[in-house]
Amino acid sequence: MKEYEAEVLEQYDIEVKSTRKIRGAFFCDTSEGTMLLKETHISERRAFLVYTVLSRLELERNLRVDTPVFTREGGLLVTSREGKRYMLKRWYTGRECDMKREAEIVSAAESLALLHEQMQCGASEGGLSGLSLCPPAGRDPIEEMERHNREMKKVRSFIRTRVAKNEFEYLYLESFDKMYGLAEKVVRRLRETDASALYRRSVEERRLVHGDYNYHNVLITPEGTAVTNFEHVRIDIQVRDLYYFIRKAMEKHHWKQKLGNKILEAYEERRRIAPMEREYIGLCLAYPEKFWKTASSYARSNKAWLPEKSFEKLRTAVRQTEEKSAFLKEKSFFLHSFISNFFGEKIMRASKSFIIAAALCATFAAAGANAQFVGGTDKSITVKSLLDNGRDDQLVVLEGYIVDQIKHEDYTFRDATGQIEVEIDDEVFAGQRIDPKTKVRIEGEYEKEVVGPNTIDVHRLTIIR
Repeated sequence: MKEYEAEVLEQYDIEVKSTRKIRGAFFCDTSEGTMLLKETHISERRAFLVYTVLSRLELERNLRVDTPVFTREGGLLVTSREGKRYMLKRWYTGRECDMKREAEIVSAAESLALLHEQMQCGASEGGLSGLSLCPPAGRDPIEEMERHNREMKKVRSFIRTRVAKNEFEYLYLESFDKMYGLAEKVVRRLRETDASALYRRSVEERRLVHGDYNYHNVLITPEGTAVTNFEHVRIDIQVRDLYYFIRKAMEKHHWKQKLGNKILEAYEERRRIAPMEREYIGLCLAYPEKFWKTASSYARSNKAWLPEKSFEKLRTAVRQTEEKSAFLKEKSFFLHSFISNFFGEKIMRASKSFIIAAALCATFAAAGANAQFVGGTDKSITVKSLLDNGRDDQLVVLEGYIVDQIKHEDYTFRDATGQIEVEIDDEVFAGQRIDPKTKVRIEGEYEKEVVGPNTIDVHRLTIIR
């Protein structure tokens, strides 16, 4: 621990026995148990709001949450000499929820329901009635989706004006009508079902959501499940948490219906999902959010130089739209006719169009290779720079060697600066024979974990000749 970080801990009235550095944080063994000192970007007011909610959940409801700790001066944030803000909070010995283990996914769903039962600021038995400070409300869901739709149209309008288009832009234009049509249909259905009324009721009853409920923020410990990182807590429709968790889990498992049903059943063991809430979850899942996010990322990027992975993300967004159609036809979401009318032939036609579009993109790129620059791949970085400065979900390219197999699809990747754990599906290997002396290029997403090792989810593996 550096001197200025030690100075931060000195602001707390606790005895620190030892510390251990992890990414952007320190595990602290203290006289009051395990704690985590972590850099944060929230305000003092926001920190106090988080404390107000979590202290009640911990002390009155016996929930395992990461409650912030006050300094000697009565604050919750400490600024170091170099200007970084830190917050010390209670922590638990354990590991992040493993999304490859269905039992842990189900347990996380149960924990979310238990959390939602207690996270209500309004006057209700068993909630957090009388809370001195309550978080602000999130956005109306219809207004939020309409804003996303406008952004997608702006991106299309911009791309249409470009003379020299890259493969991402050709594919975006080819897929836009289908994806935007689905987005518009979801918004119309939300209006018909009066999702705004569900939102208003949630605001009136002051129901709280975690705001970022995913496997990174669920710890599996010997004593049970703990939930962490409540910086995005707010008043909102509670099943938005459940929608987000289901989407993250199902994307990892290719929209396996049995697992989706298990998640819903586990949640309902603790908290009943009302019919309007159930349809709302289904409509949120049906909305092409990944397509919008990819478009939004493009809008903020350097248009003259796009990473190849952006093209892959766009194709993935549409493929997953097709994969989830069967799951959403389940009667539990009341969307059978909605999905049947839109998916099926339309999406299948879109998939065939993508194959044609991809071929056209390759043709255009080859024809214009000597005349213009139409795209490219990310420059490779080192393991050390990634571990030191990488962002969660960052698209990365590295060159080095796969030196060890940890388990079935988990390997150790090494370059001249260090090593990192990587996840490579059998399909990504594509029959290539690779040993520890074979130099390779890997492309994928960096997964920055709160606890446990950081990893790279590899989407493409190339042998460097």
